[in-house]
Amino acid sequence: MDLAAITALRARYQDAIKAAETYRDAAENSPHLRDFYAALAFTYERSGREMRLMLDTVDRICGVTEIAA
Repeated sequence: MDLAAITALRARYQDAIKAAETYRDAAENSPHLRDFYAALAFTYERSGREMRLMLDTVDRICGVTEIAA
């Protein structure tokens, strides 16, 4: 497996989660831009979920590889 790609994906996942939290907070604090910030938070949350699925798959594959070795 490409360790550099997996490490980058883990970092991007963390960034997406932080961005979602930031935009969720901004939506609560900015009534006039609530919809805009909520949409950004939703987008980052969705990206984070997709990345989490990929990371779970990597973890599962690595676990199977270790068991087989």
